[in-house]
Formats: sequence, C-alpha cells, structure tokens
Amino acid sequence: MLKAKEYDYKDSNCADIGSAMDKAAREAAGATEPAWEGAGQEPGTKIWRIEQFKVKEWNDPDYYNTFFAGDAYIVLNTFLKEDKLLWDVYFWLGKDCSQDEAGTAAYKTVELDDVLKGAPVQHREVMGYESPGFLKLFSPCLKTVEGGIDSGFRKVVPEEYRPRLLRIVQQKAGKSTVVAIREVPMSNEALNQGDVYIMDKGLELVQWNGSDCGIFEKNKAAELVRSIDAERNEKCEVTVIEGYDENPEFHAALEGSAADVKTKEEGEAASVFLAGASADPKLFKVSDAGGSLSFEETGCSEPLDENDAYILDAGYQIFVWIGKGASPDEKKGAMLKAQEYLVNSGRPPYLPIERVLQDAESASFLSVRG
Repeated sequence: MLKAKEYDYKDSNCADIGSAMDKAAREAAGATEPAWEGAGQEPGTKIWRIEQFKVKEWNDPDYYNTFFAGDAYIVLNTFLKEDKLLWDVYFWLGKDCSQDEAGTAAYKTVELDDVLKGAPVQHREVMGYESPGFLKLFSPCLKTVEGGIDSGFRKVVPEEYRPRLLRIVQQKAGKSTVVAIREVPMSNEALNQGDVYIMDKGLELVQWNGSDCGIFEKNKAAELVRSIDAERNEKCEVTVIEGYDENPEFHAALEGSAADVKTKEEGEAASVFLAGASADPKLFKVSDAGGSLSFEETGCSEPLDENDAYILDAGYQIFVWIGKGASPDEKKGAMLKAQEYLVNSGRPPYLPIERVLQDAESASFLSVRG
C-alpha cells in the first residue's frame, strides 16, 4: 500500500487560486457541497475534517476539541457585531497530514469563503503555531494528539485507552494569553520544570506541575483534568504531583528518573513556540506600480495605501492586508510573498498567516497595527 505523500507546508496556500474563471467554478462547486448547507447562518463554531478528499462534519462530543496530527480540518467561526454576521474561516494542518489532505483543505476553505461572498477573514493554521484567535475558539483548550483518519482511529473506552503525556502550553501573543494541549513522547526527557503535564491513562489522570510553572498553567491543567473526568462519567482517579516532590513511581512510568527532567530555561530554548519569534513588528509593501510586483520593507507607522497590499510580521503571526484598490496581481501576489518571506528570511515557515481586507480588519490585526 502506497503511503500518502507528506505535506510540505511551503507548497500550499489559499492564495494560489485567483482567476475569475476559477472563482466562478468554486462558487458553483461550493453551492453543491453538502457540508456548506446552512454554514455561517447563525453565530457559533463549526468544524469539518478532510476525509478521503471529502468534507465531513467533526461533531463527536467526546473529541470535538481534539485534533489529530495526521489530519486537516476546516473551522468556521460565525459571530455577531452590531447585528451583522461576520466570519473567520480557518484551515488547520496537522504536522503529519498528507499533501492531498492539505490541498483539499486549502481549496475547500476558499470554496467556503466564496459561498459567504468573500466576506470571511481567511486563516492558515499549522499544528504547533496556531494563532491566539484560533486557540480561543476551543474550551477549555485545543488538544492535539498523534494519529488520524488514515491510522484507523476509532473510539475506545477509557479502560482500553493508550497512555498519553500531554503538555500544557501557555502562549503569549500581544496582549493575549492562550493555552493549548500538545501530546509529547511518554518520556521524562519531554518534561521541563516550567510547564504542567497530564499523564492520561484512561481511568487514571496524573497532573504534574513543574516546580517553576505558573499559576495560570496550573489552573488550566486542573480545568482540563476536570473536563476529561466529566467526559468519562467522573470515574477517573486524579492525582496531582508537584515537580519539587520526589515521586519515583511517576518517573518510572516514563522510563526514567527526575534527573532526566529539563529545567525551565532548557524547555523554553527547545520550544517551537518561541523559535524565531521576533520582538518588533515589521511591515512590507507589495506593489506593482512600477510594472512588476515589488516587495520592500517600510516603516511600521506608515499609513497603508489602499491601492496596494501589505505584509505585517507581528512576530508570532503574519498578516496580509489587501487594500480596496489593490490590483489582481497584488491581491494574489501578497499571499505568495508572505510565504516566500517566511522561507527566505529564516522566520519559522509554519507561522499562522491571516488575510484581512481593508475596512474589515480583524481584532488581532488591529491590536498590532492600531
């Protein structure tokens, strides 16, 4: 059996499609896609998973906030502002999803955007680099674990549950603080004293608090433990361990000892969430006024020209701003230039990319740009 080609994040972006003929074809296809029936007509969040090139609603109550590393998902958030419906549409790519799944997710996201007449703010989200706005959609938080539809995933009862070690990740972006849950290897070397972890063994939940972790992470972990216990009819045995306490049994279950645990500083240095994040925002102008598409850095305080497009690097996220009078080449080229910028500048190539339109900017864009 041939293995599906793994997705290279540099290869896909919803900006790759843009001609008038293609847009009309997508609108027609979107109108016949059963998954989009009623989508975006009332406030709330809906999730779909890509399964064998098809869009399937992801509505299992036991796993609604759990995404699998081998899959791709589409998320639509509909909300009211001044009695008007507004939308954010995301496609989320697991680190192990195939090229076909990623491409289908990107194409179908643009299709859904067309169904909603181009009004949504579009987002590309990649596992491990999700934007704060995306993470806030999930309560108590988003959990990402190994596996996926191609791995033959099936629901199991807690007694048959494969033990997992989950890391509580606190992510700061601008004025926002959000958390996510990441599955990490069942090993003492995956622990660091600056974070909180949950060992999930089905009917046994162990919360391990690093000796240098924060109260915010502790509280979020406790909230998650209560949520998991409630999902399992409150049959779980819950234990809380402080990182400064000796607990050979806990570390033996991770095939090691407390001596293998990293310090908080070592954990931060290895964290993909901090890698390559710049402290100061940067602004780039994308324009074809000179006859060809140019890309050049400008001052962050410079007014945005409605006849051009811009790329704003906020450190933790990339924004693409499209002016009302931007040309077709600028509209399409700005997203491609954002991709090239991530690759060529040494910035993490998997950072979230958000496309916003003039006069319909997202709150996250305005919090940076002002």
